Amino acid sequence: MIYYFIAGTAILLLLFIILESFRENRTVTKKEYNINTNGRAGGTRFAFISDFHLAENGRLNDKIFDIIDNVCPDFVISAGDMVVGNSSADEVMAASSLLNRISEKYPVFMANGNHELKLEENRPDVFKEYRESLKGVNWLSNEFHDINDNLRIYGLDIERKYYNRFETHNMSAEYIEGLFKSKPDNDKYSIMIAHDPEYFEIYAQYGADLILSGHYHGGIVRIPFIGGVISPRLRIFPKYSYGKFTKNGSNMIVTGGLGSHSIKLRLFNVPEVVFITLN
Repeated sequence: MIYYFIAGTAILLLLFIILESFRENRTVTKKEYNINTNGRAGGTRFAFISDFHLAENGRLNDKIFDIIDNVCPDFVISAGDMVVGNSSADEVMAASSLLNRISEKYPVFMANGNHELKLEENRPDVFKEYRESLKGVNWLSNEFHDINDNLRIYGLDIERKYYNRFETHNMSAEYIEGLFKSKPDNDKYSIMIAHDPEYFEIYAQYGADLILSGHYHGGIVRIPFIGGVISPRLRIFPKYSYGKFTKNGSNMIVTGGLGSHSIKLRLFNVPEVVFITLN
C-alpha cells in the first residue's frame, strides 16, 4: 500500500510541476526596486527586461508591452538574450517586434547576452538581419550613452569564453576598462548592462554604480527562503541568481527574465518586467 501512496504522490507532484511551469511561462509580473543615488540621478524611473528568449514565440509581447506602457518609464533597458542562439530568421522576429514596438514610444538601450553572441557565430546572416531590423534600439557593444548630464548607460559585451559552461575564466577590472577604453566618469551616475551576474565583484571594482544582469533565469526553480536552484553553468544554488545585491558602493539587480529555452521549466519564478526608480 505504501508503494501506491508514494507513486501517487510522485505523479501528483510531477503533474503540479508541469502545470505550474506551464502557467508561469505564460504569465508576466511587475517587480519594483528603488536605488539611492545620493541625489546624483534622482527622479529617473526606467524599465528593465532580459532573457526574453522569444518568450512563447511572441505570445507574451502584448503583456510585456502593456506592463511597460502602463508605467510610462523614461527609458527601457534590455540586458540581452532576447533571442536563442540557434534561432531562425522567422523566430527572431518575435524579439524584433517587441523591441521595435517599445522603441516607438520609449528610448531602448540594449547589450549582448551570450545568446546574441551564439547567434552571431552560428547564424551570422540571421544575426545581421536581426540587428538591421531593430530600427530604434540603441545597441551598446562596449559603448556608452549619456541620458543627460548626470546619467550614463554602459553596454558591456564580453567574450564568449566567459560564458563557457565547464570552464572558469578570470576577469579583471582592467579588462573591462580596456573594453570601454576608460573608467566611469565620477561626475555621472553609471548604469552598466552586464548580462552575466557572476562577475559582480569585478563590475564593482571597475566602478559601475548600478549593474543590470539576467542570464540565470532566476535559478530556473526557486525554493522559498533558499533561492535559485541552478545556474547556466550547472552550479547548484548560485550566489547571484535573483534580486538586489550590494558591494563596495555598487548595486546589482538580477532579473529572473521573461522566457526560457531548451527545457522550458520555471517554478516559483514568474517572468517579470523590472522597474527601477533612482532616488
